[in-house]
Amino acid sequence: MDTNFGRSLESQTTAFIEKCRVHKYGESEWVGRGLPNAYLRYDAHYILRNEECLGEVLTIANTSAEDGEQNGEWFMSFLQHCLSLPTGGVLLEGIYCEEYRKIVMQFRHVEPLGDYCYLIRRRAVDNKFPVFFESVATGE
Repeated sequence: MDTNFGRSLESQTTAFIEKCRVHKYGESEWVGRGLPNAYLRYDAHYILRNEECLGEVLTIANTSAEDGEQNGEWFMSFLQHCLSLPTGGVLLEGIYCEEYRKIVMQFRHVEPLGDYCYLIRRRAVDNKFPVFFESVATGE
């Protein structure tokens, strides 16, 4: 039986994080039924190349949405939800859509990690929702 039937992508993502926290080890899973969907990975103790431990990190390794949703509204909403879940941050891999990359670069604490890969850190002093978004229009 598909336990994700009828559940939003956001609620499936939250359930994925909660399941991973119980198991206390890294896991990966496709969430979403049809489109939109996303391939997620969870690490309880994510280590960067410089050996810095970020703690809990959610990786969005792949994401797909309907053509009408490619305008970025869906991605912005999903990314804000994802940023509210892990304590360390969100790692984005394979962000090939130019519009999605522009959205990612609007967040504070974003670090490009190579071609099409980004890390958005979660910092305790910024623990308000939406945690990282800066308006491009106003610069706030």
